[in-house]
Amino acid sequence: MLGLAAALLAWEALSRAFELRPDFLPAPSRIALELWREAPLLRLHGAVTCLEILSGFLLAVAFAVPVAVLVDGLPRLRPIGAQAISFLKAAPLVIVAPLLIVWLGFGSLPKVLIVVFLCFPPIAAGMLSGLSSVPQAMVDFLRTANPGWLRSFYMVLLPTSLPELFHGLRTAASMAIVGAAVAEFVGADKGLGYLMIEGMARMNTPLVFAALASLAAIALALHAAVVLLRSMLAPAATKRKGIDLVRMTESK
Repeated sequence: MLGLAAALLAWEALSRAFELRPDFLPAPSRIALELWREAPLLRLHGAVTCLEILSGFLLAVAFAVPVAVLVDGLPRLRPIGAQAISFLKAAPLVIVAPLLIVWLGFGSLPKVLIVVFLCFPPIAAGMLSGLSSVPQAMVDFLRTANPGWLRSFYMVLLPTSLPELFHGLRTAASMAIVGAAVAEFVGADKGLGYLMIEGMARMNTPLVFAALASLAAIALALHAAVVLLRSMLAPAATKRKGIDLVRMTESK
């Protein structure tokens, strides 16, 4: 926070010292004024972008976690599935945005799908990595205790996988912002990306920076939510895993 404050102060001082034109590089105070003036417009378009990001992010989680569990649970499928997920993680999936816009129009659906495409690989890779990190001794113990797959997944596999899963979720949170913004750049009639394109068309650089600041705030909020959720769930899951293992051992 101190570094950010220092950077903003330096930016403000340089803008005033060199008398930079607002249409070239507006000072932070000018951007703050634009945020205040255009607050209703930014809220309207920001709500659209937030909905696209959250919908795509949650849908990606809903698809990626079961796919990773399925790939890990089928030994013959695991090498092929892991390679496919790695390929998708490295592939520039954002390039399909123009095609989706052409096929599905300028509504929210293509933006949500782009977010899903970008978020799916890191989440699936994180979940698969977490499932693969379960110690072999623990796997052998579960086979001996034989509590059933669902109970094993709830008590041991999921808690053990949470750190790697949340690592993937943090990466996906950044990708969700990129996906929604790029999709709105390509073709949209609302959203913060659309507002930035409109600002550039009208040479309203302060509005472009105001929309960019709003998008950055959404990114920080989503990342903070993932980190907070991890701090709440991961320790509790680890403690729960130890308690359940003790009970399972005692019953055995």
